[in-house]
Formats: sequence, structure tokens, C-alpha cells
Amino acid sequence: AWVCGIMYNLGKMDIKEAYYVTQAMKTDIMTSRYPEAGDFYVANMLGHIYNTCGNIPSAQEELLKSAELIKGTMFEREGLAFIYLALAHAHLNNDLKESLHWIDVTLEEAGKFKGSWNYYRALIDAYAIKAIVRFKQRNYDAFNKCFSMMENVERTSKISSGDLFAPYARIYKTLIDGDTEKALAEADALSNLKEQYLVKCDIFRYIGDNDKAFLTQRELMHKRDSIT
Repeated sequence: AWVCGIMYNLGKMDIKEAYYVTQAMKTDIMTSRYPEAGDFYVANMLGHIYNTCGNIPSAQEELLKSAELIKGTMFEREGLAFIYLALAHAHLNNDLKESLHWIDVTLEEAGKFKGSWNYYRALIDAYAIKAIVRFKQRNYDAFNKCFSMMENVERTSKISSGDLFAPYARIYKTLIDGDTEKALAEADALSNLKEQYLVKCDIFRYIGDNDKAFLTQRELMHKRDSIT
């Protein structure tokens, strides 16, 4: 419940509330049956908070700290892959090579719990991020290949959709298939405000409307300035 509350506030770019909930979560976990979970959960959430603010070096620092803290605990087996996935996402809009690196690390880690429900979730969202990287690299054939891999995992695993990044990949697929207006509408419908801006920037750049891409990016920068 704590994590859902934090991610809900981050989706609205309400950083102050997300940070408050993170600290409340730490206090609650420290008095629970699993106090050892407090440190890595807090570091993980701080990584997401910094990522939303656009402070990627601090996001990476906290997520790497979380990855180290979770190792050796009962939560490592199915939690570590999603920390690596968060690292891939953190670099998605500033260092595509680094993003691809963490996708590879995610896939390697996920393979250690092959067949579980979280294994398929990790695969679906890893392939989704990889598809988005290929889109940003303007390698649309590679995008379609990664997107097909994502859909294949969904079909074989009977999981309806990855709950993190697959919805974003679907918007890029709509765009590549030629329906710009639908892609923009789908972007506007995203629950995460920051991702709305970022996806729309990519859409405008794809169709060659650099003025709208610039204005959308500037709106996001103003939004970030107001929360940092």
C-alpha cells in the first residue's frame, strides 16, 4: 500500500507528498516483521523520486544502493530484477546505451526465477523498454521485433499486459502504424504526468513538428522547476 501511494503521487509529480509517504513507509516497515526491508525499499523509492525530478545521477545512486541492500534478503529473488528495470527506465531519456545495459542485466536476473509470475512481468516490461530505446534510435525494424517479443511473452504467459512500461510501448506502436492522433490521445490518457510529456515529445519529433516537441519539453522543465 505504501509503494502504491508513493507511485500515485509521483504520477502526479507531487514530490513532496511522495517523499512524505516514503518516510512514513520507512517508519512502518522498521516496526514490522521484516525491518530489514526498510532500507532497500526507501532507497528504491528515493530512486524513483529523483528520477521524476530529473536528477538521474542521484536516482542511479539510490537504485544501486537499493540493489545492494536487497541482496541476501528473502526479497532478492523476485525484487532485484525490478530495481534493475528501474535503472533502465531512469536512463531512457538521457543515455540509451546505459538503458540497454540495464535491460540486459534485468533479463539475466529475471532468468534466475524463470516461470514465475514476476519473471514474465519483468520480461514483458524489459522488452517494452528495449522497444522504446530502438524507437528513440529510429531503428523501427528493431522496435517491431522487440514489440513482437513483448507480445509473445504476454501470449505465452497469459498475463494481460506488463503493468509498468508495456502501455508506453503500445503508444509508440500506434504511432509507427500511422495513427498519430490516436497516439497523442493515448499519451494524454497516461496516468503518469511526466511520461505524458516525454511520450508526446517523442511523437512530435517523429512527425517532424519540432516546435511542438520543444514547447512540450519546456512545459515539462517548468513543471520540474516548480517541484525541485
